[in-house]
Amino acid sequence: MRNFNRPWPWSLSAFLLTAGVGWFGLPQCRAAADPAPRCAHGLFSAADGPYTLKLKLNEGEETTYNVNLNLAVMSDNDDLVPNVDPTPLDFHAVQKVVKIAPEGCTFQWSVPEQSIVANGQTVHKAVKPVTAAVDADGRSPEWLVLRIQSAVRRPEASLINCQTTQIVFPPRAVAVGDTWTEPINLPTLNAKGETAYTLASAGAVGDTKTVRIHFRLHCRFSFMWSGQGPTTDPAKAAMVYSGEFGEEGDADVAIEDGRTVKETANIDLTLDAKPNSTGAADALGKAARAKITAQATFALAR
Repeated sequence: MRNFNRPWPWSLSAFLLTAGVGWFGLPQCRAAADPAPRCAHGLFSAADGPYTLKLKLNEGEETTYNVNLNLAVMSDNDDLVPNVDPTPLDFHAVQKVVKIAPEGCTFQWSVPEQSIVANGQTVHKAVKPVTAAVDADGRSPEWLVLRIQSAVRRPEASLINCQTTQIVFPPRAVAVGDTWTEPINLPTLNAKGETAYTLASAGAVGDTKTVRIHFRLHCRFSFMWSGQGPTTDPAKAAMVYSGEFGEEGDADVAIEDGRTVKETANIDLTLDAKPNSTGAADALGKAARAKITAQATFALAR
């Protein structure tokens, strides 16, 4: 079984910063009228609801979160999908607004190398920052593609650098008890599914007034892998991946500025991997079945 103190098999496919799972709400963004561009997101107002929230972030602003992640991988092919004993990880994740444009925002997530602690010991691993665009409605299919793709190819690497869940708000005010759904359609991974949301309650985290949004994401995927990335050409495909990706949890969002203050999430990924007999040879051309689970908590660093 793999532990986090021995070298990991990093690969070109390990786009770290999946998660995730995922995993904070991704804002819809626009340039404000004032000189400093600002980022607005979603739906909330004050008091007892209905809520219409705006997330206000300046271009270039960085927000740091304390993350606790418990990851486990069970696989019948340790070469293709390395097993990982249940491993508690603690680290900092930094969200930066790198660009705001009329069509949306670009966010970057990174994990400072010195912040990663596994089983009480510091793990010195270079973690590549990941960026993704968010459209004017707060949707980011690119973000979810990166999360699923990296979790499939190198779960023991990709899930360490996770972000919070993508939360898409409806184009209307919502009150406690209201529900809405967002379809998932990712042609790159031949993935389809749905995320269901419920505005569960209003309350507070410390001195910050918040609303809690419960989310439940589920999708099925099936795609071919060329060694350079997903492909639709069977002649170039080395491997075929299929399975299900699921995530469920709660996000506490500040009513005043829409910032996610805390989130808890459970992530499950089941995976079947097999070589493509009609395509290119793969260095790890063996079949594998695996189940990847993670429990994550994100809290705004004070």
